[in-house]
Amino acid sequence: MGLFNIGSSQVFSKEEIIVKFAEELGFPIKKKVISAKSLIVDRCLNCGLNTKKVENFLNIKMPTMQKVVKKILSCSH
Repeated sequence: MGLFNIGSSQVFSKEEIIVKFAEELGFPIKKKVISAKSLIVDRCLNCGLNTKKVENFLNIKMPTMQKVVKKILSCSH
């Protein structure tokens, strides 16, 4: 079986997921974008994982980022 990556069916940046949570919660946000490329320490540019293995094993499609955000917020209330 090996290692399974479990996540969204989409690749998104950390900025995109933060903005999506802020929008869903109705928080106004001021964007200040700083590229990870400009940092001294190497950082990932997105939060993407290949979920094909777990999708094939479980015979399901992983949810979209929007569905993940909504589910997390519905569980927290």
